[in-house]
Amino acid sequence: MGGGQSFENDTARPPAVDIMAAAAELGSGLEASGGALATSEEFCAREHRLAFRLTNGLTPTTGEGVSLQAGEPLQLIGAQGLLGVIESKRAAALNHCLGEEWQLSGTVLSIDAATGKGIALVSGEH
Repeated sequence: MGGGQSFENDTARPPAVDIMAAAAELGSGLEASGGALATSEEFCAREHRLAFRLTNGLTPTTGEGVSLQAGEPLQLIGAQGLLGVIESKRAAALNHCLGEEWQLSGTVLSIDAATGKGIALVSGEH
């Protein structure tokens, strides 16, 4: 009976990407040009200093070129492949940038092979 509609086989729509909402969760430290960030473009384009954890047994060198790849956790990619992961609140917002077709790349600033941690500096291009 009925003839109503069934939605059980429909694919759920992914939630809308709101880069600024994700960035706002980071709290302080998101000032640019002397004021608060006004746009997602400004957030994605700016330089980001990111702590990462080595995960693949590879040790990058200081100054090595790297890029970010979307994922949970956010992945740091070098010439050798997957170098490590970034597991900070900022990673969630940067994942949104990557979802909006930004490319985030930069260099390794420092590496401590003994602790398996390092710092990378990346910025975005659209």
